[in-house]
Amino acid sequence: MSSLRLFLIGTVMGIADLIPGVSGGTIAFVTGIYQDLIESLQKINLRFLIPLGSGIVLSVVALARLFTFLLSSPLSRCALFAFFFGVVISATFFCLKKVRPRQFSHWAMLAFGCGLALLLVSTSSLRSHEEYGFLGLFLCGNLTIVAMLLPGISGSYLLNLLGVYPIALQALNHPVQNFSQLLPLCLGGSVGLLIFSALIKRLFQSYPTVLLSFLIGFMIGGLRSLWPWKEAVYFSSLFFVILGLICPILLQIRLNHSKRIEV
Repeated sequence: MSSLRLFLIGTVMGIADLIPGVSGGTIAFVTGIYQDLIESLQKINLRFLIPLGSGIVLSVVALARLFTFLLSSPLSRCALFAFFFGVVISATFFCLKKVRPRQFSHWAMLAFGCGLALLLVSTSSLRSHEEYGFLGLFLCGNLTIVAMLLPGISGSYLLNLLGVYPIALQALNHPVQNFSQLLPLCLGGSVGLLIFSALIKRLFQSYPTVLLSFLIGFMIGGLRSLWPWKEAVYFSSLFFVILGLICPILLQIRLNHSKRIEV
């Protein structure tokens, strides 16, 4: 896969990781690079990781302020969540098509993942970010990067649940002023990448369909956190739902076309 394509996928993953309820791992899974990503993290394959990581970092840093602004207004927040609501629905169908759960254990894990996500979504934020010190923020970064690596589990949603999402966005918007918060989050994420990539690979090697069925169920249950019409119903947001449904389809068509050309 070309560096430019990896960079573009990375930018989409970065955008997805900014939104609570959407996972960059889901984007990697839908675009077909997920296993390559996990293996590259283990082997430290810089030819793969540098373009992908550059896209992720660039989109996160460039769009953090924009997303802060969009999430501050009810109308724009509704449109943004409507778009990603459509993206996750479409991505769920793609994942189900790839995994094709058949056994009872697969469907049981899918139902369990869905129920667990619904339970977590219905739980209010666990604590305020002011209660976390350096170690607490380090552990939050650790857990968040694991969530970002797994398809279906949103790192931003986990940050929101832990009460750290507002300060993470603030730290990205003003890194110098908030360096004391940004540093432990980044360190925790880096350590999480090194430690948990091997564990995730082992789980996928041993129980691929069971694990993916659980994660797909988590994606389905997590849709509740992306419900666009929590505050008010804006009919214009239906356009963004449709746009979100179409985007993964167009991306998949483009990737399939590129693969045929490379062959």
